[in-house]
Amino acid sequence: MKVNLQGVAETLLIPYYARVYGSRFYKNKFYDKYALEVFEKIDYDFSKFEKGKMSIWGCLSRSKILDREAKKIIDQYPNITCISIGCGFDTRFNRIDNGEINWYGIDFPEVIDLRNRIFLNKKREKYLGANALEESWAEQIKEEKEVLIILEGILMYFKEEEIKNLFKILKKYFPNAIILAEFSRPGLIKYQKKHDTLSKVSATLYWGISKSKDIEKIAPEVKFIEEWNLTKGMIAFSPFFMILIYPIIYKVNNTIVKLKIK
Repeated sequence: MKVNLQGVAETLLIPYYARVYGSRFYKNKFYDKYALEVFEKIDYDFSKFEKGKMSIWGCLSRSKILDREAKKIIDQYPNITCISIGCGFDTRFNRIDNGEINWYGIDFPEVIDLRNRIFLNKKREKYLGANALEESWAEQIKEEKEVLIILEGILMYFKEEEIKNLFKILKKYFPNAIILAEFSRPGLIKYQKKHDTLSKVSATLYWGISKSKDIEKIAPEVKFIEEWNLTKGMIAFSPFFMILIYPIIYKVNNTIVKLKIK
């Protein structure tokens, strides 16, 4: 199937390709059979991402961290509702499903249309095509039980006012939700044109935060709980190189942050 996405929508292909690459070349460290199963269905020039090893390792690290932390939360709340905002071609549901959770994926309508034609959805999976900054998608999810919201690879494409608006929506519709979010640092925004994979697509990064806990100042609706830097997880994919540059990369790398809506 021909994939012709533009702008921010096209960036979903970077982490998807990273999971395919990881499953082929690092399968003892990360394996996603569901991403592999549909790879041959997708007509897109992924070769432009092949040399972006730092991005590939970073995407694999964040996938492992988010899988691990989401599983911990699911173990605590077995029938929780999970909402992946900016889901792209994510296959996390298949990797962490316990047979009880309900799963919603939110992304641009053209992304969800493609996704529904490429992937086979299970009974407890629903995908909604919508602008994440509008309330229409949240109005369709009526949940009174526990909710986990995943914001993977999305906040950096928003401006600060848009991020404030998003957290207001989350507070309004999911007042007790737990959030796992990916935060970027200002350095990535500054040097994005030199990025090893983002420079290959026509998307612009806008937002980074120096200290993750400062999200409480930007979005008073949430409380900072803890965070995990992607750098540690990247060591598994290139031990010698990553240990060598670890102190430098750690300071500027993205983090996965756990938040709680107040």
